[in-house]
Amino acid sequence: MKTIRDNEAQILIKGRLETIYYLKAILDKENGIGNSSTLSNLTLFEMESYHKFIAVTDNAIVPFPTLLEKKVIIENTKCLWTALDINEPKVAVLTAIEIVNPKLQATADAACLSKMSERGQIKGFIVEGPLSYDIAISLTCAKGKHMEKNPVAGDPDLLLLPNLESANILGKSYKFHGKANSGGLVMGASVPVVLNSRSDSAERRLNSILIARAIAEKK
Repeated sequence: MKTIRDNEAQILIKGRLETIYYLKAILDKENGIGNSSTLSNLTLFEMESYHKFIAVTDNAIVPFPTLLEKKVIIENTKCLWTALDINEPKVAVLTAIEIVNPKLQATADAACLSKMSERGQIKGFIVEGPLSYDIAISLTCAKGKHMEKNPVAGDPDLLLLPNLESANILGKSYKFHGKANSGGLVMGASVPVVLNSRSDSAERRLNSILIARAIAEKK
């Protein structure tokens, strides 16, 4: 951490260390490199079935994010879109349905995030929700449900999932069934943070480092 704080390195990569100790060191109040109230994880995917990069968050750190944590999780990703020269990334806040249902807290959170974006409380993003997965990912499905005018429908850059489990499962389905190439980072630190799984391939590890390098160079 001292090397990072002394500006002698621009990327942090986990070695043979338990993840919990890695994250604790990042968040340490005296010696850490935390730059946000919440650390979050993001995985960026590339696959033939989608027309551009698409990211999924948070799939590894925050189990059940609150409304305010979801706001921070979105904002944490800004450095990635800056590196990719995407000025106003489109965020689909995913839930099981595309309407607000008081029995489903995720739909209320999604509507609040959408309104916060509209009012400038989340700057530099186009945030829409609640959106079901089919409407978010397919303009054809959006047309079938008369939501084709939604600015995010069929074209999101970022999928914000209701909780860690759903994000993790979606990401792994992209990997195994969508044959996606991917790389992941921890967001919310002062530098890009690579958090590899022991099961990650060499290709995925390299992808993560390349994403981190792109962000570091843009900074």
